[in-house]
Amino acid sequence: MKKQFIMASIKIPIEVDELGKIIPMQEYINIDFALCNELPEKKTTPVDYSFFSESLNDAISKLLPVPTMMVTYDEIRHKKQKRPKNNITFKRGRNNGEP
Repeated sequence: MKKQFIMASIKIPIEVDELGKIIPMQEYINIDFALCNELPEKKTTPVDYSFFSESLNDAISKLLPVPTMMVTYDEIRHKKQKRPKNNITFKRGRNNGEP
């Protein structure tokens, strides 16, 4: 009997919240099967699983806006000067009831 192969395509929606937390939405998983006459080319190098996390991080970084912060010249120029703090000690003195 000749070997036969089936190719599985799996699609998993992933929610990314405001903080960048990744939440797979398992209730929406879609799996399709198709007959495969030939196997894809075999990898000669070992599988680097960090590729998956790097690809996911790249996709997330493209979706989420990058927060930017800008300080104007007027904000710097009109910055209030802080008063220096006075050193306060809590040691008991001779006049505070110490024998």
